[in-house]
Amino acid sequence: MPRGYEVVANGFLTQVSTRRGQTTYEWDASEPMASYLATIDIGSWDVHQWKTESGIPVYDAVDSALTGGLRQAIDSSLARQGEILDVLEAAFGCYPFSTVGAIVDNQDDLFFALENRTRPVYSKYFQRWAKSQAGGDRSTAEFIALAERISHQRLDALFDAWLFTPGKPAIATAGLSGPSSLSTASQGFTKQWLAGLSDRQQKGRY
Repeated sequence: MPRGYEVVANGFLTQVSTRRGQTTYEWDASEPMASYLATIDIGSWDVHQWKTESGIPVYDAVDSALTGGLRQAIDSSLARQGEILDVLEAAFGCYPFSTVGAIVDNQDDLFFALENRTRPVYSKYFQRWAKSQAGGDRSTAEFIALAERISHQRLDALFDAWLFTPGKPAIATAGLSGPSSLSTASQGFTKQWLAGLSDRQQKGRY
């Protein structure tokens, strides 16, 4: 890459080398992957590397041109990835990959998310879309949309039929052993979702 550009891709960044003003980025995604799930994103990135409570490495890359309130909203959304993985692991079993993360580009005509393996690409308008889908409850749709990109699954049916079957406790449901199977943050989300489920159904959301 010429000076001023950086590369983000699936898996782990294993090496960065520069020669004669050109920089090479080497990424390694060791788990089997269909070719359509691969991504290479070139730009100027603010990178945040961290780990979930369960120890999964997270690599988030947000376009450095995104600042102010929009950037704060994006960072707030991405901070929920560990919480989301906790819910998905409780429902489906261990997360099958060695890393997770996100890419958020400053692209004006991108209004959807690409479900790339370990590193989905999200629209910078993600939170605005999530709020519209939830009828004003941004946190609900935001959580599900992030979870769907991470898991590559449509999860509305899971959250409605599995986690929130009438007569069952908010957490102790099919595939879950009980409240102790989720982190405190995840329990808080599921209770919040359950509390508003009947209201959303009355509005014709489900």
